Amino acid sequence: MKKVIILLACLFIINFTFAEKNKQSIEIPESVISDDLTLKDIIYNYYSTQSGLNEMDALINIRMRGQLKSKNEAYNITIFKHTPNLIRISETNPIDNSTTITVYDGKKVWQVLPGHELSQAQILPKKDNLHFINSASFFNALYHYEKNNIKPEYAGKKQLGDKLCYDIIVQQNDTAEIHYYIDVNNYLINQIDTIESINGEKIVKEAIYTDIRRVGPYSFPFRETIKINGSLESITEFDSIEYNAEKETEFFEFPRVKLSDILTRYYKTQGGLAAMNELQSVRIKGSIKIKNSEFDLTIFKRAPDLIRLSMTDKSDNSTTVVCYNGEVVWKLLPGQEMEQAIIVPMDEALNIISNAPIFNHLHNYTEKGINLEYLGEKLVAAIPCFEIKATGKKFPEIRYYIDTETYDIRQIKTFEIIDGKELITESILGDIRKINSFTVAFKMTNKLNGELDTITKLNEVKYSVGIFENYFDYPGLRLENILEKFYETQGGILSMDTLRSMRIKGTIKKGSKKYDLTIFKRKPNRIRISVRDQETLKTSIIAYDGKNVWQVLPGQDNTEAKRLPTENMGNFIKNASIFNYLYKPEEKNVKLKYLGTRRVAAIDCHDIQVIDSDNTETHYFLDINNFDVRLIRNIEEKDGKKIITESVLNDIRRVGDYTISFKTIKRVNGYTDSLTELEEVKYGIGIFESFFKFPGK
Repeated sequence: MKKVIILLACLFIINFTFAEKNKQSIEIPESVISDDLTLKDIIYNYYSTQSGLNEMDALINIRMRGQLKSKNEAYNITIFKHTPNLIRISETNPIDNSTTITVYDGKKVWQVLPGHELSQAQILPKKDNLHFINSASFFNALYHYEKNNIKPEYAGKKQLGDKLCYDIIVQQNDTAEIHYYIDVNNYLINQIDTIESINGEKIVKEAIYTDIRRVGPYSFPFRETIKINGSLESITEFDSIEYNAEKETEFFEFPRVKLSDILTRYYKTQGGLAAMNELQSVRIKGSIKIKNSEFDLTIFKRAPDLIRLSMTDKSDNSTTVVCYNGEVVWKLLPGQEMEQAIIVPMDEALNIISNAPIFNHLHNYTEKGINLEYLGEKLVAAIPCFEIKATGKKFPEIRYYIDTETYDIRQIKTFEIIDGKELITESILGDIRKINSFTVAFKMTNKLNGELDTITKLNEVKYSVGIFENYFDYPGLRLENILEKFYETQGGILSMDTLRSMRIKGTIKKGSKKYDLTIFKRKPNRIRISVRDQETLKTSIIAYDGKNVWQVLPGQDNTEAKRLPTENMGNFIKNASIFNYLYKPEEKNVKLKYLGTRRVAAIDCHDIQVIDSDNTETHYFLDINNFDVRLIRNIEEKDGKKIITESVLNDIRRVGDYTISFKTIKRVNGYTDSLTELEEVKYGIGIFESFFKFPGK
C-alpha cells in the first residue's frame, strides 16, 4: 500500500498541458502578455495553448505507461483514465512482478493486492482516498471553471527557477489551496502546489512538470517530480502516452462479487467465523420508543435460536414479555400470571423468530436450511451496499444490506404477509460499535411500510452471559390445559358425559327467506332437523340415524323419505354430536393441534386445529379469558375448489351447566350465508332412538 500512497501524493494534479509543436516556443502577441491582461485572459490563453476547449472536450480516455521512483523503490505503472471521472492504476514491482491494481469507478475505490484474483477485490474507504478520487478528473480546476462555478483568484507573478509564472489560486472544498503556475511566455502550466492541513500539520505538495511532448493534438508532461514540504518524494517518467484508446467503461467496474467473498469479509468484521460459532449467549439492554410511548428493553439470546424480550412501560412499569423457545413464540401481557402466557400464531410470529439468532441468518445459513442470494449493489442512505436475500421456512423474506467498504450491516428489510396484507419492515442500523470482537448497532430505526414505527437505542451489550435454556420455556397453557378449561365451561367432563339429548328451537334467515327451526340431538351421533317456511308453512326434514342420512321434502309424509349419499353429507354428520370435536377427540378419530392465539373480532382466542379422518380441517377459536367458542372455521376441497365456512358465535348464554350461542352468523368464502337465532334450548329431554330412524322403505 506504501507505493500507492506515494503515487497518490500528488497524482490528482497531473494535468494535460498542451505545448508547442516540435518543442518550439509558441509566439504570443506582445499585447497578449502585457500587464493589462485580466485573469480571464490568462486562463483563455492557457486554453488556446492546449488546442482550445473543443479539443479538450473531445478527449475521452488516456493511457500512460512509465516508471515511478521513490527513494529506494521503483515500480512500473500504467494509468488509464476515462471520462467523466474514472481511473485505473496498475503498479508492478519489476523484481517479483507482483501487481497492485487500484480503481475508482465513479462511485467507489476498489483495489486488488498482489497475488489476488480480480474477484478478491476490496473496496477502500472513500475518506482515506480523496486524493485518488480527485486524480480521476481529466483536467485541473481551471477547465470550464465558469460552468463548474469555480472562482479562481490571480495572485500576481512568481519566479520559479528560470521561469516567470502567473500564480492563480483555487480554493478546493475549504480544505486545500491550489496554486497553478502558468508560464508568462507560453501559457503552459509548469507547476502546481497544493497547500492543506492534515491532522493540524501544514502540508505543501509541489508537482513540477517537465519534458513536455506533443501527442496528436495534445501535449503532455512526460516527467513529473513530486516534493512534499520541500523534500523529494517521487519522480514519475512516462514511456508512452495514448489518448482515446479503445477501452470500455467496464474496465473500471468493480469485479463481479461472489456471495462467499462478501460473507467471508462480513464474518471478519465479527471477529471471524470461529469466534461467532463459539459465542453462546448475549444480553442487550436499552430503550425503545413506539410513537409517544417509551419502554425499557432487555433482550436475552441463546444459541442456536432462542430469544426472550422484555419491554417495561416507563409510565406505569407494566411489562410485556415475548419469547421464542425454538418451537413456538409465546407472549405474556401486562398483569397476567405466567400460566396465562399465550402462544402467538406462526404467521404473526415470524418477525421475532427471524431476530432470534445471535448473528442473523447470514451465519451458518446452510446448517439452518436457509437459502441466500446475492442481488447486486444498492445505495442505502447514499452508502453503496451489497444486497443479500435470505429465505427459509421459519421466517419471512429478509434482505441484508452490507456496506461495501466496512462490511457492516447498514439495513435489514423484512417482507411478510399478515391477514392478506404485505408488511415491509425496514431496520436502519446506526451508531455501529465494536464490542469485544463483534460489531453492534447501538441505534436502530424501524419503518413499517415507509412510516416511522420504532426507534431503539442500546446502552449495554454483554456477551457470554450465564443463561439457562429453560429460561425460554413456554410457561402457559398447553392443549390439554385449554381443553380442560373448555370442559369447565360446559359443566365439566362428567356433566358432558351424562348428557344424552337436547332440543333447540329458533329461526334461520337465508337471504330474504325466514324459517322456523327445530333441532333434536341424541347421543352418540343422532340428529333430526325440521325447517318450516314461514311464508308457505311447508316443512322439510333432514336426519341422521347413525347409518343413513335421510330427507323428507316439503309436502311429503315420512313414508316418502329418501336416503342421501353419506359421502356428500360430511359436515351434517359431524354436527350430529351434542358437543363439537373438542369433546373426547380420541373417540372421534381426529387429530388436534394447538396453533397459538389469534384475534377474532377484537377478542384474543386460542386457535385449535382439528384434522378429521377425511382430512377436512376445522379450527375452533376459544376466548382466552372464558374459553367460550367464538368462531368455527371449516376448510375443505370440493371439485378442486377451496371452500371456507365460518360460523361466528355471538350472544353466548349459559343454559343449565352448558354454554350455547343464541346467535350464529354463517359465512362461506367471506360472504354471509345465513343467520340463526335461538329461542329455546332444553337439555336431557325424553326422546327415543326411533325418532331418528329412517322411516322409508
